[in-house]
Amino acid sequence: MIKIVFSFLLVFFTVSWGTAQTTKISYPPPPNGSCATAIQICQTDSMYQNCPTNVPWPKIYYFVHCSTTNASGPLLTIGAQTSSTIKVFGAYNSLTEGCEAFNSLPSPLQTLTGISNTISLPTVAGQYYLIEVTMTCNERLKWTPVAGKLDCNVSIEPPTCEDCIGSLQLTKGTYVFSGWAMEGGALATKTTYTYPRVTINVAGTNSYPTLMGDIIDGWQRIEGTFTLTADGQSLLVTLGSLNGSVYYDDLRIYPVDGSMMSYVYDPLTLRLVAELDERNYAKFYDYDEEGKLIRVEKETEKGIFTITETRENSSGKP
Repeated sequence: MIKIVFSFLLVFFTVSWGTAQTTKISYPPPPNGSCATAIQICQTDSMYQNCPTNVPWPKIYYFVHCSTTNASGPLLTIGAQTSSTIKVFGAYNSLTEGCEAFNSLPSPLQTLTGISNTISLPTVAGQYYLIEVTMTCNERLKWTPVAGKLDCNVSIEPPTCEDCIGSLQLTKGTYVFSGWAMEGGALATKTTYTYPRVTINVAGTNSYPTLMGDIIDGWQRIEGTFTLTADGQSLLVTLGSLNGSVYYDDLRIYPVDGSMMSYVYDPLTLRLVAELDERNYAKFYDYDEEGKLIRVEKETEKGIFTITETRENSSGKP
């Protein structure tokens, strides 16, 4: 099975964000859960987050636009009631450039952990820096910029990159969650995985998709359903592990009475190399050096089987 290995957290929610100096948020969390919706830090502000204790708050994002060039020195202080993790990324010419850089998993300029942290790093006038904060529920966060170092008098254009992850608002109904999971370092003799843990939280109530079928080329399908009883209910999907490393791929969410197919193309030749059917099983297309289709393989509950194979030979007198 050809799969791209990655881990990530999907967060879908709908909520309004106030403009007061101190804002109290009720679950679900505020909308800056992705780089594409990062909130600008301009002045001293604080925010209190209140949500069910069994629902982790995902990463949240902020950005600053620097007004001066500094070789070093403090830029911003961030305080929390309990330990938080802060990562700073940059510098970028625009927010769009910064969000597109997240696709390649950039290394942070600075990583801080604790209750009170000071972001201190060289800055360039006119550049953008992205700040990623990981906190917990029932938490208060307060940030205080150093006077004269942040520019709040420019017109900030929101990111326009096609790959930025925004938000999704689902309507009332029952949905299917489907995907594939792989345990890192699992023995080849293992017949089913035990560590993958997907949690779907709808308005504070958890459900857990289950593993099904055999392990195929190192991957096992995971599937489950969940129901929204009202339009735009809060939805949090957490991809986790009970022990060790777990990888996820080919994730889908679609209505239970609908169907979905996906197609994978080679980015260089633009040839169709795979298609995933309504049950999230793949069909693979292999080509020779001349670009002729020579083999089609089908992924099933019992493994991968060749369904067609073509070979051509030509001979002649010199």
